[in-house]
Amino acid sequence: MDTQFWIILFFLILISGLLITVLGLAFYIVFTNNNAKTDSAKNTEAIKKNAAPCTIDAPPLVNCHHHDKIQAQAFCSICKLALCEDCVRDDKNIYFCQDHFQLYLQSDWVELETVTTNPNHPEDGMYIYEFKEKIWLENNTPTFVTIHYKIDVESDHIESELKLMARKEEKKFLKEKISPLKH
Repeated sequence: MDTQFWIILFFLILISGLLITVLGLAFYIVFTNNNAKTDSAKNTEAIKKNAAPCTIDAPPLVNCHHHDKIQAQAFCSICKLALCEDCVRDDKNIYFCQDHFQLYLQSDWVELETVTTNPNHPEDGMYIYEFKEKIWLENNTPTFVTIHYKIDVESDHIESELKLMARKEEKKFLKEKISPLKH
């Protein structure tokens, strides 16, 4: 009888120890999950509080340069005139007004400058657009920009290849002007 008592006492102590361990583990899990949720909620609120508002700079709705009551669908790649569907001329998704479409067809266009940008450094190509605008405003030198996208789905990497196109006879002169502007 004495041995039986000790065996029963041993199992009772063992079972109560296991029960206390399981209950302690359950409380630990519940407590840490609640703290994690609270911390996560606090972090989310802090991010919302300090985040800048998300805005999209959409181009303003403008009407066609030639038809002031019709909304523009595109801009000339050379002079930036707003054009409706009837006025725009298109070649390989490059849009032109009627005058510059004829110039585009009649000229021999060459690559003047190429730059590759990515989401980390989209500003790398800005000098091309600034140069294009400057030479157009100063002396109506026609150029246009093409953009080709390279997307690697597996690595989730995107690059944009910007090419500034100019007439062949103006390449040397323009190349000298754009060289100092490179970053």
